[in-house]
Amino acid sequence: NWEIILKDNTKFICEELIVAMYPKTFTSYLSDYSKGFLDQKFLSFANGIEHFSSLTMKFVLKKPISDLKNTSFIPQSLTHEWGSFICEFGMDTLTNQTLTVFTFLEENETDHEECTKKVKLLKRVLERVYEGFEKNVLSENIQVRFNDLCQLPNDQELTIANKPKNLVMIGREAPIFNDQLEKKLFTYTGRSLYTYLTKSYKE
Repeated sequence: NWEIILKDNTKFICEELIVAMYPKTFTSYLSDYSKGFLDQKFLSFANGIEHFSSLTMKFVLKKPISDLKNTSFIPQSLTHEWGSFICEFGMDTLTNQTLTVFTFLEENETDHEECTKKVKLLKRVLERVYEGFEKNVLSENIQVRFNDLCQLPNDQELTIANKPKNLVMIGREAPIFNDQLEKKLFTYTGRSLYTYLTKSYKE
């Protein structure tokens, strides 16, 4: 039997389980009793998944501030290795230029306070590169996407022998227990569709 314990200590016990959550989250809900039945290769896959959150900001400007038409990269710092802001200019109307900025967030940068710091940093950087930027902003939209992207460990060696009994996993991070496939070709939507539509997860 599967024994699932939620954060509020609610316990569920069942014989068969269908999971559509992140594998790492799923294993964190399992009791030590249930974890004992999991194959080590499966656990290594689940615990080895890396998540990346993202911050996207779109500004509508009163008047154009740049002639750039290609994607550009602006360093977040000139003295530290903090990565870059990915910027792209466009036109909202015939007169209003738009600027869309994208950046990844570290795991410790996803709360409200840290996101606010990142937005303030971006505006300082843009003001430094494009003088008068902030006064020229007509409107702005800020979007944070948690676990927007993920990096999967190689599950090429996972076979049906490593599959936990009575478990069906569905989603973009679900492992594929089939050694006849080139699994690196299955990413995001493809992996989600494959795990949903095929019977390869079932006994």
